[in-house]
Amino acid sequence: NTGDDSTNDSTPDFTVVVPVDHTATLYVDGVAVPASLVAGVLTPTNPLPDGAHSITTTITDAAGNESPQSPSLAISIDTTAPSAPTVTAVPENSNGGVNAAAASDGSIIQVAIPADAKAGDVLTLTIGSGPSTQTVTYTVLAGDVGSTANVPVDAPALATLPEGSIPVTATLTDATGNTSAASAPFNFTLDRAAPSAPTALDLLAASDSGTSSNDDP
Repeated sequence: NTGDDSTNDSTPDFTVVVPVDHTATLYVDGVAVPASLVAGVLTPTNPLPDGAHSITTTITDAAGNESPQSPSLAISIDTTAPSAPTVTAVPENSNGGVNAAAASDGSIIQVAIPADAKAGDVLTLTIGSGPSTQTVTYTVLAGDVGSTANVPVDAPALATLPEGSIPVTATLTDATGNTSAASAPFNFTLDRAAPSAPTALDLLAASDSGTSSNDDP
């Protein structure tokens, strides 16, 4: 989220105004760390560990006089992705698959959300394969964590998918942009095609009491 000073970049860039013929020093939690300065951007040379950090800088002139440290910037580094979710069910995928009536008003895909997820994480479903692939996103609720999320898939999304077996995979992305591994595919069947009309009926000869077996009265 831009503006919250949280990042999944362990070597983040910091802007600093450095006068000509001066150098800048980067301090992390009060300790000077190696850093590069390019066009007013100060970047630590070595990755910073996950967690909260206080960032300050100083400016040193050509004579070696170092300024006091700047006001601190509080940042949080998080490079750990959530565990992968698991697609568990498409409730309407029963008795042969999702039929035309069920698909006409959308469907629900159920996904198990791991316990290390957080409310506000974004669940992304990839439905289908090839040119017809659909992507559906869902914001995880507090009650979904460690439980099952019911993710709605609208009718227009289903309408673009072909008939037959449809794979679904899921990923989770946290607030700092770390994305989990994809789940194993879950397949459901989409069957919107009605069978052809049956041939015309004929009265069984044994049931035909007319004068002819062909008059069917």
